[in-house]
Amino acid sequence: MTLGLRFTKGTIMNPRKILLGVVCGVMLPIAVNGQTVQSLKLVTNHIISDPVSGMIYASVPSSAGTHGNSIATIDPSAGGYQPMFYAVTAAVIGGTAMLGGQGTVLGAFLGAIVLATLLDGLNVAGISANPLDIVFGLAILLSMIANVRLARLRAAGRT
Repeated sequence: MTLGLRFTKGTIMNPRKILLGVVCGVMLPIAVNGQTVQSLKLVTNHIISDPVSGMIYASVPSSAGTHGNSIATIDPSAGGYQPMFYAVTAAVIGGTAMLGGQGTVLGAFLGAIVLATLLDGLNVAGISANPLDIVFGLAILLSMIANVRLARLRAAGRT
């Protein structure tokens, strides 16, 4: 079962009409009276896909334990900073400003690729895990310096 909504181009002229759309499970106003609506397709299929994917996940023994139906818990405080540190490092290497307001998804993705390459390269080189955080900190520092210099060049009109 799939719930699909499609709003096409046009201007809303009914003073009481508000178009609503679902974004991440939250109803949000998309357009109000007098605004032009560009083409927007919204397809929600979570009604079937979420329960089915949960049943498939629980039925696979390797994903849900040895019996296929056990429930596991995750403690976010047990080593939880490491993935967050990698995510922030990847975003900063990709060009996201530490103070916000600047950055792209593509830049963060490329930063994640650079970070993964750096991590794999250091592991292949035989460097132990202890200095990895220092190397990542240096990578953050160098990318922040590069971001500040690029921002100054853009402000001066050189790029």
